[in-house]
Amino acid sequence: MCKNKIISLFLCLVLTLGFGLDSNVNASVKSSLEKQIDLNNEKINDVKNDIQEIEQEIDIVDDELSKLKNEIDQRSSVIGEYVKNIEEHQKNIDDKNALIEGVLKEVEHTQQKIEELNRTLQENELELQKLEDLLAERIKGFYKYSQDNSMGLDILFAMVFDLNKDLQEVADTMYSVSKITESDKKLIEEVKQKRDEITRDKETLEKEIQNLDLYKKDLEKQIQEVESLKQELVTKKEELDGELQKVKDLEAEYQEKYNALDETARQKREELIQIQQDNEQLQRQLSEYMNSINNSGLVGGNNEVSPSGYLKPSTGSITSNYGWRIHPVRGTKSLHTGVDFGGAYGDTIVASRAGEVVHAGWYNNVYGNVVIINHGGGYQTFYAHMSKVAVSKGQTVNQGQRIGFIGSTGMSTGAHLHFEVRKDGQSLNPLNFLTR
Repeated sequence: MCKNKIISLFLCLVLTLGFGLDSNVNASVKSSLEKQIDLNNEKINDVKNDIQEIEQEIDIVDDELSKLKNEIDQRSSVIGEYVKNIEEHQKNIDDKNALIEGVLKEVEHTQQKIEELNRTLQENELELQKLEDLLAERIKGFYKYSQDNSMGLDILFAMVFDLNKDLQEVADTMYSVSKITESDKKLIEEVKQKRDEITRDKETLEKEIQNLDLYKKDLEKQIQEVESLKQELVTKKEELDGELQKVKDLEAEYQEKYNALDETARQKREELIQIQQDNEQLQRQLSEYMNSINNSGLVGGNNEVSPSGYLKPSTGSITSNYGWRIHPVRGTKSLHTGVDFGGAYGDTIVASRAGEVVHAGWYNNVYGNVVIINHGGGYQTFYAHMSKVAVSKGQTVNQGQRIGFIGSTGMSTGAHLHFEVRKDGQSLNPLNFLTR
């Protein structure tokens, strides 16, 4: 940009001083602008190549990122299945632990029942002991009573045959003793029966505790097996997590690389836009300078009207003559119906003779943008490959008036002007009409 400003200042100085400078100065200014434009064009090509290479690398990195994202999704899906299985195993373990907890509560409750039965059984044992002791005391008392009354059964016979004794009293005494003894025995049997029932209930509860203990051990064994399977899943999941993390780390590296390339490409595009804008400014400066020269009649150092009345349409040198040649695009031998003038994009093209514009704009894919001027008497001049036309159909132009700008539209290998002189539609050698 700084260099462009210097050129702009120099250009303004030239235009301010007027047009009394010789053609060498004009050529120097034009050459300086064209040189800077060429340098910028080289930079543009270099930057475009850089952008293309960066975009190719971005495409490669983007493909790798897509592959890594797919791999992450697949691995995450597999890990998700492992997590699901681990959760199912843990639920199985939790359910069995809940069963064990229920078993322990049931065992505790059963043990409390057994303790209650033990207390009841102990109370019954004490009661039974008391009853047995009471019965023994009564039998012992009765036996003592019998001993105290004449030694055993002799008392009975004595009482039977002793008229002085009350027989009924003896019978009542014997009956009472018998009834009391029978009642004690019955009570003892009831207590024993109750003790046996308690003992059976206790045995049943103890057997139930044994069964519960076996069930508990079976559950603990199942838990151990499930825990082992769960641990295998956890171990495998941790391995997969490690592998997944490596892929994620690699993805992060590629993402960082992608972002860096994208930022570089963005900067290159900004640089390209800046250079293109510089070139557009230089092209405008060159066009304005050449227009000023053309409008002042300064079309070139040796660009004079020929004796036949024709003016060179461009100040550039001839790069291809009229006649048979190998076509630069088709590669076949063909008649070149005009002459080519070299130049840069935007160089001014002037009317070779005064006349009426009969065509201005796109002509076809071969010649691109074209201006055709009718000079009367069947003569026409033909100007092709223009980047832009500066006149319109039906307009009358003067000799040396700007009619367009050099370009490379149509079938062209570079910026130049294709110029023809025609008589009744037939092409003639332009060099026969121009000052050589």
